[in-house]
Amino acid sequence: MEIVKDKDLLDLSKRIAAEWEFVARYLTIEEAQINIFKKDYDHTRERIYQMLLFWKKEKGNGATYRVLTQALRQSERNDLADDLSLRQGNMGIIL
Repeated sequence: MEIVKDKDLLDLSKRIAAEWEFVARYLTIEEAQINIFKKDYDHTRERIYQMLLFWKKEKGNGATYRVLTQALRQSERNDLADDLSLRQGNMGIIL
């Protein structure tokens, strides 16, 4: 499985918007860490990007497109999951 590229995380951070906390939870980021992002970063887009980078760093080889796509679908952002899958040619990833 391919590890998510930082460029894709940056692009995604522009589009997640209000659902970012749900995405974080489905990526198994703890509530305390979510609160740190909210405290440390004033702009939502930066919070999202830092959250995604944190997830990638914490999960290492487990920070795959499949895992991220599943979290997006669970957060009811099928549009973003589909876009990410298309970029990677992984349209078979559907929950």
